[in-house]
Amino acid sequence: MLIFLVKNRIVLCGFLNAFFFFLFFLFLKPLYSSGDDVFCLYFLSGGFGFAPTEIVNYNHALNPILTLPVKYLFVLAPNINWYTLLLIIFHFIATTIIFVQITNQISYWKSVLAYIAIFCVVEGQFLINLSFSNTSIVLTWAALILGLTIIHEQAPIRKYILCIAMFVFASLFRIHTMFPFIVIIIPFFFLNKNIHFYRIFGLALITTTIVFSLNRWHQYYYERNIPGWIGKEQYQQSLYKYYNKEGLYNVNVQKWKIEAELIKYSIHFDSNFLSLEKLNKMYVDLNAESTFSDSFFDFNSIKWLLINNRIYFFAFILFLIYVRNKRLQVVSLLSFVLLCGGIVFLLLNMKLPAYIIPGAVAVICFSIFLTNSNDWTGLSPLRKLVQTLLILFLIFWGCVRLCKVSLDNEQKNNQFKNAFNEIAKHRSTLFLVQDFGFPFDYFSVFDVPSKYPLNNIVLAWQFPEEMGMKILHLNGLKSIKDIPYSDKVLFWGKPVQALLDYFEITTGKKYCFSEPLKEFKYGEVRRLETCKLIK
Repeated sequence: MLIFLVKNRIVLCGFLNAFFFFLFFLFLKPLYSSGDDVFCLYFLSGGFGFAPTEIVNYNHALNPILTLPVKYLFVLAPNINWYTLLLIIFHFIATTIIFVQITNQISYWKSVLAYIAIFCVVEGQFLINLSFSNTSIVLTWAALILGLTIIHEQAPIRKYILCIAMFVFASLFRIHTMFPFIVIIIPFFFLNKNIHFYRIFGLALITTTIVFSLNRWHQYYYERNIPGWIGKEQYQQSLYKYYNKEGLYNVNVQKWKIEAELIKYSIHFDSNFLSLEKLNKMYVDLNAESTFSDSFFDFNSIKWLLINNRIYFFAFILFLIYVRNKRLQVVSLLSFVLLCGGIVFLLLNMKLPAYIIPGAVAVICFSIFLTNSNDWTGLSPLRKLVQTLLILFLIFWGCVRLCKVSLDNEQKNNQFKNAFNEIAKHRSTLFLVQDFGFPFDYFSVFDVPSKYPLNNIVLAWQFPEEMGMKILHLNGLKSIKDIPYSDKVLFWGKPVQALLDYFEITTGKKYCFSEPLKEFKYGEVRRLETCKLIK
């Protein structure tokens, strides 16, 4: 058995990678840490009190090709988290492919050391905060690494098929996350002077055709199954613009004070009040007054960007030290410059997702190892020792960070469970969440919605308006305007003045929030009351 594993690198890499995954999930406590993923999980499993559905209301993520099987699996076995298994399986497949490709280029134990370093520093962080976004990124890594080997060697047809498949599956999870990493890694494709451009062109043409055809089918599927989906999607995209540009809803424009605060706290379940036309006009006004791009270049912003991502920058420098080929040094630095340019562009024009820097550094480091196969011989014993110790230090640093995040995740998950127990004791009460006060994001990847059903709570902006209305109807309310008149509705979270202003505008009466109700230990919960006149 051992001899077979040593001779068959693919099996050995798969076996070792499975062992790494096993140890990871045995000792660490991963969460989704993303409201998007928890919402999708609850839609797929029927955790909101409705039948499971494959439609998760994202036209760019979680294609029905993925969600349809998951939905049916939840119907058959609701006590297994099939969504988590889907994400983990594709993480495992993608990272195993990368592992195999690296071992084919450099000595086995050096490749193992390099892989463990990136696993502990980047992949581990993705797994401990599991999401469909970082699953798409890891699949994109695998596709790019396969692409680099294809254009520089006479590859068998199965490698082309596998490369295209990785790109396609990455797009099925989330199409937008692919593009930054493709751009960043472009310099490595031109490293070798004997480039087969026809291979690049053919690979790109076939992949692009399949990816965009499947995305178009995704949109067609939603159009066919969601009445009025095009209009709803336009409305949703108008809302996304406020969340995709840092701090836009904090801009102080008196004319839009109420509307901006409702968007800030994701309380926009009334499209009659926050109409599409109003959203578009408000965006123009707020964007004209925004000064965030100027504040980015202050010393503190840059300092914290560097501090929060120091381990990734250290990893890039460490892997660059291994490079003695001048051409590869230039290519690696050019990719890093593209990353820095992308960071500045996103900060100035939109927002910088947390996955961009670690994801980009990882794929650059993998590419360095993949294309640096001839630079490992001839090193002095002292240099080999120093470089090995630095890699081991990086692994240790990554493991310490993972342990800290795991402990924090355990506390966060307890917050979710405590909050859930509060609402579970009051099933006849409808809770409307304001200011993101309910710890919905802190859902464990191994828990299941059937154990934590949320059919008496209206959450944040990922909720489609019609679903929010269904929950209102289930709780005996005909419309949003009935909320102030019902004694069965409580408000979870810190008070939001704009919500009171909204009710005053829509009902003509002035309302106030009560003091926090004492029977709720793990959440700040209030009633809505008619304001008392002060004599």
